[in-house]
Amino acid sequence: MRSPLKSYRVFPVTVVAPLATMEDALSTVFSVMAEEQIRICLKNFPSVKVRLTDTAGAVIMF
Repeated sequence: MRSPLKSYRVFPVTVVAPLATMEDALSTVFSVMAEEQIRICLKNFPSVKVRLTDTAGAVIMF
């Protein structure tokens, strides 16, 4: 059965967070999320920094 959620491309993501386990979890989930969804999610984690590479190869930092 297919998931009803829209899937996204996997993007290279680097996460800097207070805990290594948080970095691992967030980098995994962010690699399949759209940029706007990542921005929304980061509102809940003000101490987290993200480096994302998009499909065109551009680097985006939050």
